[in-house]
Amino acid sequence: MPDPTVEYSPMVAQQHYVNATEAIWDVLFTFNAADGARPGVETDGTYIYTSQWNGPNFGKFQNQGGTWTLVGEFTIAGASNIRDMAFDGTYFYGGSASTTIYKMDFNTQTLVGTIATSGVNVRHIGYDPVNQGFWTGDWSNLYLVSMTGATLQTANVGLSSMYGNAYDDVSAGGPYLWIHDQGGSGVDIHQMSIATMTLTGVMHAATDLPGFLAGSIAGGLASDNGNLVPGKFILLVNVQQDPNLVGAYELAASTGGGGGGAAPSNLLGYNVYR
Repeated sequence: MPDPTVEYSPMVAQQHYVNATEAIWDVLFTFNAADGARPGVETDGTYIYTSQWNGPNFGKFQNQGGTWTLVGEFTIAGASNIRDMAFDGTYFYGGSASTTIYKMDFNTQTLVGTIATSGVNVRHIGYDPVNQGFWTGDWSNLYLVSMTGATLQTANVGLSSMYGNAYDDVSAGGPYLWIHDQGGSGVDIHQMSIATMTLTGVMHAATDLPGFLAGSIAGGLASDNGNLVPGKFILLVNVQQDPNLVGAYELAASTGGGGGGAAPSNLLGYNVYR
């Protein structure tokens, strides 16, 4: 019987890629979300946040002495059922698998406004600072949408179960978009070249995260440039299980940041993995 706390894609992609860049996938930390059904993940460089796909709750996590700890859950009136999330340096954004993008202030815990897309359902979402817009879409489609909701570009990457995405302008050869897909292993992370809007063939299965449960599926993604773990550009990965599992992979040396303190350790009973 399907787990009611996780949101499955109705289609499962059958694509498989070789883990061509295994050396970059060091696990830096993992921790559990407050509960199941918390697939969204995003960071402002200080806190890590989760969102609830079938309810109104947002979780706020802080690094306390090397352990990522839940410091509270909150709600935002007018915004609920948020899947993946994005952050533009000031505001957080997310969608409820509808054509609305919710613009949220997590400091004041208020809905700043909404953005109506031109027919694009918003499940996965990532902010692109160069193109000043969002890479977003539903299970099998991917669009670049402007900050006012206009569709700027369409990418056909051949995946049918996308749940999260995150922007990467640090890894060599980029910029890239990383996509968390429920096909293959269930938690496949694919790399897409933004220049060509095609998959590069680089893929990593998040089954190696300490605490991963067999049969778990992809949730959201986020990236951070040296704030959460000084000196490292990282990819935050949310795995849908009960409770949700959040992990951080090292992708490259950071090009900024440095305000996050010591790298977390001993999370879920595991040390930092190098």
